[in-house]
Amino acid sequence: MVIKYSLIGKRVASRRRQLKLTQAQLAEKTELTSKYISNIETSHSLPSIESLMQLCAALDVTPNYLLFGISEKQETTKLDEVNRLLSTCTPQQLEKVIEFIEFITNRS
Repeated sequence: MVIKYSLIGKRVASRRRQLKLTQAQLAEKTELTSKYISNIETSHSLPSIESLMQLCAALDVTPNYLLFGISEKQETTKLDEVNRLLSTCTPQQLEKVIEFIEFITNRS
């Protein structure tokens, strides 16, 4: 997955507006400054990992949402589909699936 850094700020701003929060209110909830929130939303600053986690908590979203635009519902839906498919596999097929997953995760 590729992180489009310019979209992180747009997602922060969009979610903040959904929650009807001002930048000042979000800053207070996250213990960040209003200026820093503004800079993140306008892509003038990238949030640190700590700031990202504070934003996620305050906005009630996952890091995957801010970084990739993937909602928790989308994550759950994909995992449910994988689990459904895996439940139909034979032990031999499961072994091949495990080998394939190990192969692709080691390549990244």
